[in-house]
Amino acid sequence: FGTTPKSPTQTDDDTSDSVSDTYSTVDPERTTTVRDRILRDQTLVAELKSQYDHTCQICAHRLQSASDTGYSEVHHIKPLGDPHNGPDILENMLVLCPNHHADFNNGMLTVNPHTNTVNHAYDDRVSGTQLTVHDDHQINAVFLEYHNNRIAE
Repeated sequence: FGTTPKSPTQTDDDTSDSVSDTYSTVDPERTTTVRDRILRDQTLVAELKSQYDHTCQICAHRLQSASDTGYSEVHHIKPLGDPHNGPDILENMLVLCPNHHADFNNGMLTVNPHTNTVNHAYDDRVSGTQLTVHDDHQINAVFLEYHNNRIAE
């Protein structure tokens, strides 16, 4: 980027362009913001991830975040924030891989509330499959209907 590398014997004092001089006019503008954040029940989230062993309920893949640790995300079927104001309860949560979490958020995925059949807008590998749901995790059909009609319309 226009600077000459230093020789092994050259010190910082020997360079004509210092980093602060070179980039002093490139500082980004900054602003202070205040933001409200919904505080989710992290205990419920951790319990659900553990129940599914960090395995996506859509594609059944389990990502690793370390050699012995899984990685997953919990999706609220009816979103928590405005204008949806969904509840932070297990019946409104799914354990998903990051890709299927984004697809749910973007309305690319729907789940039939009566059969738990998955429909994906562009991924035939998961379309027609069944959402994995353990016996002790009941998903409320009202939330799936809301998602299908309001998010994925």
